[in-house]
Amino acid sequence: MVNKEAILEWDPEIVFVDMGSYSEDVIDLNSSVYQEIKAFQKGNLYGILPYNWHHINYGTVLANSYHVGSVLYPEEFTGIDTEEKADEIYDMLVGEPVYEDIERDLGGFTEL
Repeated sequence: MVNKEAILEWDPEIVFVDMGSYSEDVIDLNSSVYQEIKAFQKGNLYGILPYNWHHINYGTVLANSYHVGSVLYPEEFTGIDTEEKADEIYDMLVGEPVYEDIERDLGGFTEL
């Protein structure tokens, strides 16, 4: 959890938002407060999968790592489809590809 004042002070160039706790009530993307932040001005807002509710979902942490890496270091992640990689991780850990279900219910790897 990060408060508005900290985000304004940091003025990040990129912001990742946990889609499990994301709502327009928490982050009003149209708020004039946020429009001063570089990430908002450049449209560098990205959703990641929720990984920490009742426990830490390490498969999701790994999937998010690929997505964050592909945003921050696109050259190093060329040819990697992060949604497919997420399903590969879930298939290995839980026995089936469930990215589509998570995306439908909670939001997925998206630009906000």
